[in-house]
Amino acid sequence: MDYDIGEKGTFWNGRIVATSRPSTSNWGDCADLIPSGQRLSVVENQGKVKSRGWSWRTAPKVNRFVTLNLNASFTDAEANGPLLNLNATFGRQGAVLPRWIVTTGPELCRALGEGSMRFSADYTFRSAPYNRV
Repeated sequence: MDYDIGEKGTFWNGRIVATSRPSTSNWGDCADLIPSGQRLSVVENQGKVKSRGWSWRTAPKVNRFVTLNLNASFTDAEANGPLLNLNATFGRQGAVLPRWIVTTGPELCRALGEGSMRFSADYTFRSAPYNRV
């Protein structure tokens, strides 16, 4: 089951748009790679993960053509049962998800007749996967 609730606001006569959203997810039957002792490994659906997180986005307009985007998210995912290949026992964080992701960059928008032309560039930072073993 997944739950999230959010809030969106526009400030300073539409020059800044901001959103914020906490969330929680319960994943079941997470795929785990199990070594079989041979050259092959077996993928089994086992273990569960509970994830809690938060995301935030803001997009201030510099002028009528340029918008700066800043997005951030935090994820706290932990094993709700053993995930042996990830060395994550009950209550430990899985090692495959970054805790923090931050993306920023400008977007240029120009009107072209009935449509518009958009150019954007982004930089994304992902923290190292986290595991409290």
